[in-house]
Amino acid sequence: MAVCSIHYREYAWDNYEGCLDVRVNLTDLYLGNEALASEDAFEPDPQIRDITEQLSPAERRALFACLQRLRLGFVAEPLMGLDGADYEITIQFGPQCSITCCWWTELPAEWEGLREIIRILGGAEEQEE
Repeated sequence: MAVCSIHYREYAWDNYEGCLDVRVNLTDLYLGNEALASEDAFEPDPQIRDITEQLSPAERRALFACLQRLRLGFVAEPLMGLDGADYEITIQFGPQCSITCCWWTELPAEWEGLREIIRILGGAEEQEE
């Protein structure tokens, strides 16, 4: 079971089937192991693409470093709008610690620390296409 992972979703209102829905397993880095063990694997889910193996070791280390320094503030004023996209990221950092952040259109300034994580995950998905 993965104890350190990131699950990122990007939904476009006009193309729900074309949404980005990826996850990456960082359990080995969290536990200080050389590589992922078979018991660290995600439960199979055909709806979500596991991009763990697509990422280079350097990209996985960069993601883990981003998690270690990530600080998320309270969003005081929600952004309002009409059509666009919904975004959601769930970060599990340890067996009993997870957080889910959801936003619409623009990433709130208080969550700027997520931008590098999203860039790496989106870049891995683009390489696959």
